[in-house]
Amino acid sequence: MTMTEHIMLKSIDQPRKKDVYEDINWICNSMGFVSGRDVEDTALRIFDDIVNIIAMRQDVTSQHIAEDLEVTVNTVNHHLRNFSASGFFVRRSNVILLRGGSMRRTIEEIKRDADRMFEDLIMIADEVDNVLKIENR
Repeated sequence: MTMTEHIMLKSIDQPRKKDVYEDINWICNSMGFVSGRDVEDTALRIFDDIVNIIAMRQDVTSQHIAEDLEVTVNTVNHHLRNFSASGFFVRRSNVILLRGGSMRRTIEEIKRDADRMFEDLIMIADEVDNVLKIENR
């Protein structure tokens, strides 16, 4: 069984002032975690809560997040699946972790994932070009 990863990137202007909440908001928006349908910013609130609990060196669980934010565990798990599909968070024994252990390392690992995806795309594109005799300029 193959694992499907979904990486979405949006080019958004960086926050103008240094503010950790704005920076987290920018990362969430840039990674496509926030959508227009999420009028209560639930995804952002869940992401922010997870990161802050990790920063306090505490174990993070879906139940913990649900209680903190007064949302259902199903809501937390829905958003967590999206974060996990992008490679941002992982679960180990029901504990939510940053995949790389820090924000920077996590984003570096996601970048490596994207680079591998593009390498695969280029390899297959070359094969298609060769079979169809499409020339590169």
